[in-house]
Amino acid sequence: MKLKLVGLLLMVGFTLSAYTQDRVGGGGDASEVRVNEIRTDLLSWIKKGGSKKLELPAEVNLEEYNQKMTELLQPKAVLVTFVEQDDQFNEDLQVVVNGKPKTCRGFISRIDNRPNIICNISRFHNTSESRQYSLIHHEYAGLAGLEKNEGAASDYFISNQITDFLVKKRVLRLAVKERKVEREEVVKAGVKVNLSFGPSLYGINQSEIVDSLTDRGYQMVSRSEAEVGVRITSDTFIGYCLQTDVYSERGVSVPCSYIEINVELFRDGKKYNSTSFKIANSSTRSYTTVGVLDYILNELAKIE
Repeated sequence: MKLKLVGLLLMVGFTLSAYTQDRVGGGGDASEVRVNEIRTDLLSWIKKGGSKKLELPAEVNLEEYNQKMTELLQPKAVLVTFVEQDDQFNEDLQVVVNGKPKTCRGFISRIDNRPNIICNISRFHNTSESRQYSLIHHEYAGLAGLEKNEGAASDYFISNQITDFLVKKRVLRLAVKERKVEREEVVKAGVKVNLSFGPSLYGINQSEIVDSLTDRGYQMVSRSEAEVGVRITSDTFIGYCLQTDVYSERGVSVPCSYIEINVELFRDGKKYNSTSFKIANSSTRSYTTVGVLDYILNELAKIE
């Protein structure tokens, strides 16, 4: 029996939107936010003339590349979806190509004839930041007909060049510059940060957050030395969820719980901003650390 959470949480003072078992939706999901960041950066880079330094296949000229990529990279031109696992009954929710697991797959939906990109959350999360650029560029280039795949074999002739234009500016961004095999990595001394974690932070990789901030030049210091304080804590809530069989449409209330990760930012001893992330089931745990880290980086970037 396939169960689907339908979004009814019975608990005092709290209501949580439910997640489906296989498909993860919503523009606020950290993985979708990351794809949107890359899409926006690619579009900006092309508009600034960065693509002039690309080595294109003989059958593709620069004007054609710029036109086709610019059209597809517009906001909402392509529907991006993330899944935890393939749906064997719905081709639009399958990332496997000819039996070979892929991280992402671009296609034209037979349902509404719209261009789509579908990605596997775990495989995308385990892909490096720079490789994510090549991956997402490849899916858009494939939809544009600029890179043609044969079965499960992928053509990355153009996409493999994209990482040669990346520079580090807290986060990776494309720069209009000469293509170099050895990429320029510029990390300036960053803001002094005091980072503290509460107990039992289930689903959060603390060392990944510390390492990522340090790699970007932020200085981990004591509370008295810090320009910004970041505190990460968690709360657990228990209630009842209505689980519904999608075929019989009959439901039953069962005990369930979710964990809320809280991120608070302080300056001069006073809290000035905060947010929270809900870990509702196993499919959301894998990218909660990414969401927390993205939020912290965005907030720190505002004060530099």
